[in-house]
Amino acid sequence: MPPDSISPRDFGALESNVRHLQQQMDRVERSLASVAEQVAEMRDTLAKAKGGWIGISTMVTAAGAVGAFIARILPHP
Repeated sequence: MPPDSISPRDFGALESNVRHLQQQMDRVERSLASVAEQVAEMRDTLAKAKGGWIGISTMVTAAGAVGAFIARILPHP
């Protein structure tokens, strides 16, 4: 056998290693897809919460303004 060729036994071992690595990559890809879905769900939840906080801060600001106006027009002792 020439020095730069590979034996059938070594070739079989390499095929086995490649098959094993491919199976690992398939598991990693499935896991990554699952993580991407979870991140998308978290992003959607945070986007909804952001709108809620804006509404709450608007109501608090309006209540503060009304309170300040009432305090301004009431007589002070």
